[in-house]
Amino acid sequence: MRIRLANLEDVDQLHQVFHQSWKAFHEKYRKEFKEEASSSTKYRIVAYDYYVIVDDHEIIGGIEIRREKYDVYRLHRMFIRPDRQGEGIGRHVVREIEKKYPECKTWKTDTPEFAESNHHFYESLGYKEVGNEKVDTISLKIYEKQLED
Repeated sequence: MRIRLANLEDVDQLHQVFHQSWKAFHEKYRKEFKEEASSSTKYRIVAYDYYVIVDDHEIIGGIEIRREKYDVYRLHRMFIRPDRQGEGIGRHVVREIEKKYPECKTWKTDTPEFAESNHHFYESLGYKEVGNEKVDTISLKIYEKQLED
């Protein structure tokens, strides 16, 4: 398995994997699912550090990184194809992404309050809950991870 920056040739496959993952996530928690246009994926690839997770020449997930300040970054969006979840891929990806940004002193992320498995996931990687925020109709838990020099 490897992680590489996405390019515009990845848009269709990356969007398809995101759609599968996002739909499964919403079904798991019995939440309304709203499909996102593939143009959003294209925009994200151009605007942010958007990585694809590749295994055996196939995209199985993605992760979007946003820089907030010189030494503050956000894990904005991470998804793994539903049939590959539970294999430790997410943990591996987060650890590898953190190594790619040695200047980062603070990592941030958020996840819906109802997504308890996500809370355990981030906490197991050293992220601490630092607050809550409401976006549209979704209440989010805000997490941060402080890194030492």
